[in-house]
Amino acid sequence: MNQLMALNGEMTMGSVEIASLTGKRHPDVKRDIESMIKQLGGDVSSFARIYFDSINRRQTEYRLDRRHVECLLTGYRAELRMKVIDRMRELESELSKKNSPSAILPDFSDPVAMARAWADSEEKKRNLELVLQSTTAYYDVLRVVKANPDSGIKARSCWRPLKKWCEENGKKMEKVYCPRFGEVNAYPREAWVSVYPNLTLPNEAGELVKIKAQ
Repeated sequence: MNQLMALNGEMTMGSVEIASLTGKRHPDVKRDIESMIKQLGGDVSSFARIYFDSINRRQTEYRLDRRHVECLLTGYRAELRMKVIDRMRELESELSKKNSPSAILPDFSDPVAMARAWADSEEKKRNLELVLQSTTAYYDVLRVVKANPDSGIKARSCWRPLKKWCEENGKKMEKVYCPRFGEVNAYPREAWVSVYPNLTLPNEAGELVKIKAQ
């Protein structure tokens, strides 16, 4: 899962990739990170991100900025440190190119480039409209739990009956973006209403309203 990600404009590296570069087991790298963050007095959950492995299982990794990666590497052998450092430089170079003005602004003197930039802009608008339409019909677990603090439903386990309902009723789940965990599963409105009656869900206008099962 060698994926370039940035946090507040800064390159980050995931524990999965650190494990791959160093030849260590991912659970061992996660344990090293948890120990490091604990010693630093931090909250390791703030570094946690959700990803889906090669067989589409939901997994957790930690994403670290350069400062924390360097701190982690002090406990590793020199040749392992060098592998990660070289990879960090590659990621920073990719991020720099991605954020450069030439990569962002089209060539205004080139009609073809201007037309391509306009087409890309329109496509992004259409994609955004599709995302907005999707999020009014599908809800991820954290979004619903946050809107229903007194409901008693738990983010860690409430997804299981929702998934079962979707399978039994031939409904599909969707992927939506979560600021905390990245791409997560979202379940259709009918699933939430059927499995957990009387929840508060956003309506089409984005307002929180009480929805009762029919």
